[in-house]
Amino acid sequence: MPAYGDLITNGSFTNGTTGWWSGNAAMVTITAGTAGLEATASTDAANLWDAVFGQDGIPLRAGCRYTLSFTARASQDGTAMAAKVGMGVDPWTPVLEKQLSLPTADTHFVFRSCFRTGDLSRSVTGA
Repeated sequence: MPAYGDLITNGSFTNGTTGWWSGNAAMVTITAGTAGLEATASTDAANLWDAVFGQDGIPLRAGCRYTLSFTARASQDGTAMAAKVGMGVDPWTPVLEKQLSLPTADTHFVFRSCFRTGDLSRSVTGA
């Protein structure tokens, strides 16, 4: 099966945060530069979804294999993060969901999945 490359718009963040959204500004702010995306969560963010960022409208086809990969770190060792790919509309069903504990050093994460639904309204989120 041929590889199609990056399906994420502005996945390298060379155009700042273009194509990306974030949740409640009181809970999370996102900025982007040469080092990638920086998401800063408020201490008031009691739930991971309170400090969410992501991208919608990713065209995924049923039966195809996909890889989600990224490099992440946190300012405090053990910071929780959820990496998800799922429905971009209610009921927000995830088709890939990983709970992570981030270290303070850059760490590369790779997750593979085969999606079984033909719904094209997908989103990638991190919280």
